[in-house]
Amino acid sequence: MATESHTPAPHARPQRDGDAPLDKASADKASIVAALTAHAGLRLDNDERERLEEYVDTVWEMATRLRQVDTPGLEGLRSQMPLRAAYANRAGPGAPPPPAERTRGDHTRVPDALLDGGLTTLAHAVAGGDVTPSDVTHAVLERIERFDGAVRSYITVDREGARAAARALDAEIADGGPRSVLHGVPIGAKDSIPIAGMACTYNSPLMRDWVPKRDAEAIRRLRAAGAVMIGKHNLNEFGWSLPTEDDLAPPPRNPWFPAERSVGSTSGGGAAVAAGLALAAIGTDGGGSIRLPAGQHLLFGVKPGHDDVPRQGVGEGGVSEVSVLTRTAPDAAAVLAAMQIDVDAAGAEERLRREPAERAEAVLAPIGALRIGVPEGYLEDVGMEDDVASALAHVRRACAELGIELVGVPRAALDILHDAVRANFVVIAAEHFFDHEGPGADRSRYGESAGFYNLPGSCLSAADYLHALRVGGVARAAIDAVLGGVDMLLTPTSPVTRTSTARNPKTHRKGGNAAYTAPFNISGHPALSFPAGISAEGIPIGMQLVGRRGSEFEQLRVGHAVSSQLRLPAFPDMERVVARVHAGEVA
Repeated sequence: MATESHTPAPHARPQRDGDAPLDKASADKASIVAALTAHAGLRLDNDERERLEEYVDTVWEMATRLRQVDTPGLEGLRSQMPLRAAYANRAGPGAPPPPAERTRGDHTRVPDALLDGGLTTLAHAVAGGDVTPSDVTHAVLERIERFDGAVRSYITVDREGARAAARALDAEIADGGPRSVLHGVPIGAKDSIPIAGMACTYNSPLMRDWVPKRDAEAIRRLRAAGAVMIGKHNLNEFGWSLPTEDDLAPPPRNPWFPAERSVGSTSGGGAAVAAGLALAAIGTDGGGSIRLPAGQHLLFGVKPGHDDVPRQGVGEGGVSEVSVLTRTAPDAAAVLAAMQIDVDAAGAEERLRREPAERAEAVLAPIGALRIGVPEGYLEDVGMEDDVASALAHVRRACAELGIELVGVPRAALDILHDAVRANFVVIAAEHFFDHEGPGADRSRYGESAGFYNLPGSCLSAADYLHALRVGGVARAAIDAVLGGVDMLLTPTSPVTRTSTARNPKTHRKGGNAAYTAPFNISGHPALSFPAGISAEGIPIGMQLVGRRGSEFEQLRVGHAVSSQLRLPAFPDMERVVARVHAGEVA
């Protein structure tokens, strides 16, 4: 532990002869003001510094009073849980009513090939009566039972709730047909996304016993589409820490390379979908937390444009979006389309029956003439491992075979991306501290890493935060200008392949692994990671497409077309993965 230094701060007011000794509070305030004015680049003489200290008393007093003002509906929660979690306890639609009990005999076996064929393929079998939602849910629960002890992708599996929801959906097939192409499809959600009646831990001791009273809006829309919410996926504690084996739930393993943990804060969702333990995973992406695990698990990961999917109940942050992970592009399109339909609006039921299926089908349509920009200067600055460079070269060739024109983007046009990464992480740090300011005062209520990760935002000023948002606007304008001349941008998803490299503490806190993803969080542009290759040691590699607002489905169409040109391996044999873990071949 650092010891208290007795060296005066560079700009601290010196004690003059004849002055009364400074008490500790005054000395602390003087040091704080000196540090903050130095950080702001101010040069104050002694008289100005003394006057500023008096003004600081006034503004601190006002700010302290504001902290004591409760948000209606959140009274008493501010010091107990993060504010984003408290919002899920506000008045609103609660858990759906328990479905009527229906019993049936043995389940029809769902062939592995059908489960692995994707949720849109499975939906045809459900709609045709070949299998029921209960059959599918039973099959996925069996897979979780057999394989997740090795993968560790789930924190909570809601077996009884999933079975009950599936039974109710069985009856609807006979009564009026499927609600949508997602009818009866088991989907998991990151354990930071509230689902009414299901524990929501954030993988934190602070929240281990919390059961939300209502669904996040995105979850409510998926349920309305007929999805079966099967459980909650593992994550870095609060999505903002370095995982350890001592966490509330130990980190998930990558089924492709189980000696390594899965990357990204939506790591459990990536591991679950890659292992076939969910047909899709819903997560959040504040700097790459969907796209990074998508890249490392050979998945499609869509971060929608800012607010294109509602964030109510998940968080009010400025850079994070509710996002989706799937094995195929049509599956991602179907899930995304369902989350974009307001189920309270007129005609919602008809839209659910039609639009997710139409969006999924459209992704398979041939692509037309396209110009895709490659920010060569930025790629050169950030760099990438050789295996990533090789995968990028294969993607370039695939684009040429498809008739896609790749054009270089002048370095000056997107040089702002460097500062956009910095801006994104300043916003995350500031908002995370605000979110955890109450409970975070007692760091013993968190894991060791997460408790510390709450703190850096306390040292940022309001000007720091607003400058970060300003730079986000500058980045948005610069990217929009470039997208005026090309249809999309192409970059790697990550410059590295191994999680252990990505989570090097010296580079992790600077967002090094998110250098290609984070700029498009602060800018608000939609972005897709699509499967692009595999490293020499067997870890998947993703490439990223970034487009104009509203282009998510077009990105999926292009990502599907390019990915289909590449030689990509089959998903891991989970029996072998389990055998390796049980044999002690992995940590």
